[in-house]
Amino acid sequence: MRILIAETGQHVLEAARYYARDDHTVILALEESVKNRPKFFYSRYISHIINYSSHVNDYFKIKELKKIYDREKIDIFFPFGFDLVTNYINAISIDENFKMNTPYQTGIGYWKLSDKDVLYQTVSKTDVRIPKRYGSIKGGIVDLNVKDTNYPLILKRTRGVGIKNNVRLVWDKAEIDSFVSELSDPNQHSGEFLIQEYIPGDVFDVGGFAIEGDIFYAVPQRRTVTLPLRGGVAAVNDIFPDETLISLASEIIKKSGWTGPFQAEFRWNPRDRSYYLIEVNAKMWGSIPLSLLSNPDILDIAVCVALGKKSEKSLDFKNDIRYRWICSQEILAISKGDKEDFYEFIKRFFKKSEYDFSFSDPLPHLIRFLSSLYLIIFRKDTIADALVSREEHMSLNDLNK
Repeated sequence: MRILIAETGQHVLEAARYYARDDHTVILALEESVKNRPKFFYSRYISHIINYSSHVNDYFKIKELKKIYDREKIDIFFPFGFDLVTNYINAISIDENFKMNTPYQTGIGYWKLSDKDVLYQTVSKTDVRIPKRYGSIKGGIVDLNVKDTNYPLILKRTRGVGIKNNVRLVWDKAEIDSFVSELSDPNQHSGEFLIQEYIPGDVFDVGGFAIEGDIFYAVPQRRTVTLPLRGGVAAVNDIFPDETLISLASEIIKKSGWTGPFQAEFRWNPRDRSYYLIEVNAKMWGSIPLSLLSNPDILDIAVCVALGKKSEKSLDFKNDIRYRWICSQEILAISKGDKEDFYEFIKRFFKKSEYDFSFSDPLPHLIRFLSSLYLIIFRKDTIADALVSREEHMSLNDLNK
């Protein structure tokens, strides 16, 4: 079977290795505009890399990928990142000729999860807790409920993108205005932000796969260390076997009717000892290497759905597993920390863990490690600062106990 995987990231490599070991041919599609990215994928498990042009618009990206799909006689097209999944969903809603065999279902279910405004409306009909909303930023205009505002607040784009320049913690109205003048683009839909309550507790995820709103796979994790520190993407994750997380995710997914992979993000609020839903991304998640160690069946389920075959549920998972993205994330996160963060970094070396390094396929990790060192030494401004300082984090937790 020939599988076309698109987008970049550690999770792409792990999926390629899994499928290649099952004797599938894995082809990777990368945008020509993504400079220097191909060197991160010099992997023995990727048959070859095809660059495609995407300089015109998002619709054009899918047109180019469909050409590759047909020319290479691909069996399954598997986009991983939010942007490309969204491009695909939008493109086939305009022209069904662009449809390919893929694990993602079309329709309103996608936006019930991925659009934060629609998601919050959907979740409001359940018992799942969500952060309090205080307003929005649209077209560079701030709509804020001043009467009932309780700082700090979190500003977040309505449609999922990376955390860099897209998430901000603010402590007063002046900081909101500063954020809008610096980063909000009134000419783009991505310039729309939510203004909501900040939940200061730890971050937890449920990575899963659903078929018509029914969960067929679910692995819960805790983000032990993030980039940036204290609020961001995974740098160190642990399996966290709390069935409550799976139950909450199941309630949300059922309401959406979604078919495809998803990641539900929650924060634990120490004030009322409850999980709060932060967002759901209807795509494969960045911490998939840990999920695959705990239960690899999601990639087989994805193949079954893409080919229109029946799949069996696989809800069991292994516990007591830690995974560290030391080559690509952890050292970047610690470089923005303080002495205490560095001491914790050293302590983790003496605890059992899996790492983002494969002795059977070392080159991609060596290149990422060198790239991370380059960022630390020469381009520190590209590494996101901690969302909150250690003192602020502890203070907020104390206030909420």
